Amino acid sequence: MKVKIKENALNPCDVYLMKKALGRDIFALGRPAARGVVIDENCYYQGFLGYSIDRLLGVALIMSLRRGGIDALNVPIRYRDGNLLSLAEVAAKVKGQVTKGSEVLPVEVDVNLLHPMRVAFKTNAPEFSIANGEGGGRIVGDRLDGHIWSDHEQAEYAYDYNNLL
Repeated sequence: MKVKIKENALNPCDVYLMKKALGRDIFALGRPAARGVVIDENCYYQGFLGYSIDRLLGVALIMSLRRGGIDALNVPIRYRDGNLLSLAEVAAKVKGQVTKGSEVLPVEVDVNLLHPMRVAFKTNAPEFSIANGEGGGRIVGDRLDGHIWSDHEQAEYAYDYNNLL
């Protein structure tokens, strides 16, 4: 039985697969399907699936995918449809927002696992130090506009869009 999803949501999101998944596993029995999204059960998929569904429906879908062992994110479609900044562009924008002279270094990550919304960096900027002004910290830069994500923004996205604590 296929569950129909209402299109043209107020807060439209898409499902983003972090790793390759087989079509028959993505749309296992009982998982919702969206109009216009065609998945070949014998092909592998990674990245955006082409949904335009409400955020809450996206949460339900990615929870179902995770229960089936598929690593997925619920992502606002502005990240799918927008012009994402390159790693170097995000780094330059982030560097312009921290204390002058501070280093901003990309966290080593497999480029095939690059998050569709944000990029993590290591920094020695004092405003992002771990404790007592010593050591380096972590900064997360947005892939659309390069702003630095606050801790609140990161937690809100994790919970409100992906049901992660």
